[in-house]
Amino acid sequence: MADEYGSIRAEITAIRQSLAALQETMSELASTLLQRLARLEERDLNTTEAVNRAFETISKHDSRLQALERSQPMQKMTSTWVINAAWACVGVVAAFVAKRLIGIL
Repeated sequence: MADEYGSIRAEITAIRQSLAALQETMSELASTLLQRLARLEERDLNTTEAVNRAFETISKHDSRLQALERSQPMQKMTSTWVINAAWACVGVVAAFVAKRLIGIL
């Protein structure tokens, strides 16, 4: 009977040692997981900040683009006037040159 109690005690001691080892391992795992979670949270924060900066930049560019798009019809009309004026000048110069050439002949 004493021998039986001795083997039970040995088994209980082995179980206690195993549990202690498991507790230590679980503690190490928890610590490692917390460290990784902290890194992930930091990366997520950095990514969120980068996305927010990108959207702010896009918003600024969007407002600039809208201003350019609003002024586009006026620019088109003005460029048409400039081109027509240039052609008129070319016509005047051509008429002047033709008149001189005809006057010389």
